Amino acid sequence: MTTKANHAPGAALQIDTADRVAFVVNGSPVTVRRDHPHLLAALREELNITSPKDGCSPSGQCGCCTVLVDGKAIVSCQQSLDKVADTEITTLEGVSEIERNAFANAFAACGGLQCGFCIPGIVVRAKAQIDKKRRFTQTRRYGSPPRRPPLSLHGLCQNS
Repeated sequence: MTTKANHAPGAALQIDTADRVAFVVNGSPVTVRRDHPHLLAALREELNITSPKDGCSPSGQCGCCTVLVDGKAIVSCQQSLDKVADTEITTLEGVSEIERNAFANAFAACGGLQCGFCIPGIVVRAKAQIDKKRRFTQTRRYGSPPRRPPLSLHGLCQNS
């Protein structure tokens, strides 16, 4: 299947949609070339999203490229574009400024500071854990007391 896209006044360019992958990034629908080796490359090279970093691709060991795919933290250097087709991807750029500031303040208060290269991946992973705990506590059965208080940004440093 092909679609036409205007690239110059009065001219049409044929784009083969079989060579493209569509998903949503930070709330905006996008399509990228299918020839990227992994999601990380598409985010950085084609979409100019720079918070996920390439620290070890394609081994996926360092976590610098962590993003949320449908709310789940994944290392983007190990995700093929076919696996993320029609999903919702959130990078640190897609996290609200209020929430980013809360993470920055919590990490600073706990001494959780790094050079900045891997912090976006760490923050995205922390956000995934807090969001998961929040969803769990909101869907608990009635009358079942939580074993531990729910995670919050305020409580990140209390046990250190």
